[in-house]
Amino acid sequence: MRKSGRLDPEELKNAKVDRATLGRAWGFARAYRGHLIAYLGTIVLAALVGTLPPLVFKALIDNALPPGHSDPGLVNWLFAAAVALAVVITGVNLVNRWLGSRIGEGLIYDLRVALYDHVQRMPIAFFTRTQTGSLTSRLSNDVLGAKQTVGT
Repeated sequence: MRKSGRLDPEELKNAKVDRATLGRAWGFARAYRGHLIAYLGTIVLAALVGTLPPLVFKALIDNALPPGHSDPGLVNWLFAAAVALAVVITGVNLVNRWLGSRIGEGLIYDLRVALYDHVQRMPIAFFTRTQTGSLTSRLSNDVLGAKQTVGT
């Protein structure tokens, strides 16, 4: 049952995905296996590198603030490390977003090609029985639903 255009949360709790659907989805995703591995790798790398700036800033504050104990060479090195980490994190996030977009848009493209190829192979009788607006709406909504699932 839909409430204001959204699925009922109770209905979603009981939703099941069968193995055939997962197999078909994996068939589309298989072409992006390398990209998916790289995407997961950049997520892990971003998480690991993201833990370093607080440690660098802690060391920078601990070494730069005490009067008479500050080492200018160490402070300069820590400052350079903080800047380098910011550049690395930005680069990793950029690659991560590119990979996510590449995978998502590629999957949507492959789904659209497969869907339209399937529709073109339908017999003429299918088109005489089906309302054109209904078919167009169904094609658009199915691809948009897949796009929302992929998250692009």
